[in-house]
Amino acid sequence: MKQLSLDSQIRTGAIQLGRGNIISATDIANKPGDYPIYSSSAQGTGEFGRYADYMFDEELITWSVDGGGRFFFRPKHKFSVTNVCGYMRTQDEVWNRGFVYYSLDFQHSRMAFDYQTKAHPSVIRHIYSLGDVSLPEQTEIADILFTVDRAIDETDALIVKQQYIKTGLMRNLFTSGIDQHGSVRSEQNHKFKHSPLGRIPIEWGFSRLESIGRWASGGTPAKANPNYWGDEVPWLCPKDMKTFDIDSTIDRLTQAGVRHGSRLMPEKTVFIVVRGMILAHTFPVCIANRPMAFNQDVKAIAAGPDVEARFLAYWLVSQSDNFLKLTTTATHGTKRFDMSELFDVVMPVPEKEEQTRVVARLDAAEAQIDSNRKIVSKLHSLKTALMQDLLTGRKSLAALLEPEPKSEKTYAQR
Repeated sequence: MKQLSLDSQIRTGAIQLGRGNIISATDIANKPGDYPIYSSSAQGTGEFGRYADYMFDEELITWSVDGGGRFFFRPKHKFSVTNVCGYMRTQDEVWNRGFVYYSLDFQHSRMAFDYQTKAHPSVIRHIYSLGDVSLPEQTEIADILFTVDRAIDETDALIVKQQYIKTGLMRNLFTSGIDQHGSVRSEQNHKFKHSPLGRIPIEWGFSRLESIGRWASGGTPAKANPNYWGDEVPWLCPKDMKTFDIDSTIDRLTQAGVRHGSRLMPEKTVFIVVRGMILAHTFPVCIANRPMAFNQDVKAIAAGPDVEARFLAYWLVSQSDNFLKLTTTATHGTKRFDMSELFDVVMPVPEKEEQTRVVARLDAAEAQIDSNRKIVSKLHSLKTALMQDLLTGRKSLAALLEPEPKSEKTYAQR
């Protein structure tokens, strides 16, 4: 595919570039309103605030001049952009703005901008180009990629909704539980009692966290000793704790590394982060699907006979906001728990059969969320492949839309 420089399109007038205006917090306070202001951002929509005035009421492409240089497609609406934003107009007779947006966004994904290398209009006009394809083909390519993006956005929105539902479900299950008929209890139909946790079902017990199982501390073997680092034993650190169920880790130890610097815990051990920067905004918990060692920023809990490990892990997750109140600021801005306070926290302990019912209900909710996360991941992979094919000319639109020939096996089966 022949490439046309962005600079050449600007010089012919097919594309126009500009910069936004300075809009201060004082300006916004003096003219409150509902029209969005977009600024320099690499996250979300780049919205900076809301304002009573607006600069545009048209479809445009904007981008972040400072740090990131990311492009945004702005559908027609009333909005403004600040002086750290650029904006781009295109002639409708020459360019489809969706095609231009995806072309620039794809090239940007392969570049590096920072707060020193700013994406000024005078800079980007010389480093970007656009494929020389007909306007109808541009429109079809843009429509295909917009369709994938809509599917991603809709699935992301569904995940957010499912997570909200799951949070409410956890709140109900860990205060009322599930009776033997599979129904969430209520005080109208079941007996409750007073406890340190408040009102709980009369069948439930409760226990201090220190007593719910065997707690263990981890460590880090000497980094300089190659005999301690290998591929035998997963070694868990806070950076690995991005999912509820943990199967693998970034780093691994040898058996010697475990003996001389860490500790091996069995499958179904519950791990919680007790120290680190990550505690400034979250409270990660996971459960191991295989034996693992772990470092000193993590505590391990092997649940006792009265508590199912997954029940404990889910309950800890449900209490994250309360647990974060127990953290204190340590050196270098990190957070840490006072373990004596953490041990004093009281948790509910239903009968094991009821714990199993609670876990099954939460596992089902988590499975729905995980299924949609996998869909989003596949959609992102599809979008990347389509951009690589259609925006570079590696595969033509006609070839993409052409139905694949039936295999001999399929034909014979017909």
